[in-house]
Amino acid sequence: KVLLVRKSISVPVNKNPNLLVYNRCEIKISHLFFILRGIFMYNSKKLPHKLNTRIEAVKLYRAGACTREVCDKYKISLASLMRWNTAYDGTENSLKDKSHVPKLRSYSAELRLNAVLLYRSGKYSLTQLANKYGFSISSLARWNKLFDGTKESLMDK
Repeated sequence: KVLLVRKSISVPVNKNPNLLVYNRCEIKISHLFFILRGIFMYNSKKLPHKLNTRIEAVKLYRAGACTREVCDKYKISLASLMRWNTAYDGTENSLKDKSHVPKLRSYSAELRLNAVLLYRSGKYSLTQLANKYGFSISSLARWNKLFDGTKESLMDK
């Protein structure tokens, strides 16, 4: 018999009453306070995690490791792991920290041309191309508007 406390949280009734099962992990009830405190604490001075850490953590989680094990190993929050898992599509760019990208970037006319042509082919959306190449959606929309069929129309002026 299992008593459901919340979705994906269960307490084994006939087994050890001091254990809670959550996301494939057994957690001691006495440790629950520390886990919850870690989830809800926010430190704005923390630096972003390295890209390798993000990718390795997601791959380990997807390989079947329990969330607590992954979070402890990489010293990350459960919220970060779940956010990265949702965003990860197999490419490094999907987990790059977009909030720390320098604002003033210059893209070659060749890259701009390729992006506009891919967008106009209908195979990719603005969002997909922006994520794939790392530029903003508004930049791609601007390039698309400027494009008149020549590479020169996309060069910096």
